[in-house]
Amino acid sequence: MNPGTRNYAIVTAAYWGFTLSDGALRMLVLLHFYRLGYSPFTLAFLFLLYEAMGVVANLIGGWLATRFGWSKFPPPEWFVSDVGKLGFPVPVVFAWAAVMAEVVGGAALAAGLATRIAGATIAVTMLVAALVQKADASLWEKLPSLGFLWVALYAIVLGSGRFGLDYLLFTRKTPAST
Repeated sequence: MNPGTRNYAIVTAAYWGFTLSDGALRMLVLLHFYRLGYSPFTLAFLFLLYEAMGVVANLIGGWLATRFGWSKFPPPEWFVSDVGKLGFPVPVVFAWAAVMAEVVGGAALAAGLATRIAGATIAVTMLVAALVQKADASLWEKLPSLGFLWVALYAIVLGSGRFGLDYLLFTRKTPAST
């Protein structure tokens, strides 16, 4: 196994290990700090900080997707030609779809609006980029597409968080009982 593939496998395994254990990790942290005598207010602040970092991740991922997608807006001839060489019918339409997935999906991801839908459109676009467009490329050349794929999968699985527009606009508020 070459060093690039090995390093990628290590980073990916570490990421998935953390992702799969995130809920259990939160509970262990909460119980640990509670046993140490931290107040509920302090624990709430700890988790508020955790949520804020999720917002930062969405903003950075969305900004990057928008920035890289915007460089292809409107789709230049080379991009339409590449899409046609991949065998897609009506390459202009598919080129526009890919660009819009990156630009609009990236902006929606940054705002936390339609997060799972935006993540899905970005994920499909990045899968095609990594597995079809760059099928013969080295892993190093595929890493940008795979990086955006991981951000998109994060958004699909975890959503926008409490500070995204999805949560603010679509979470039902129940009246407090008296």
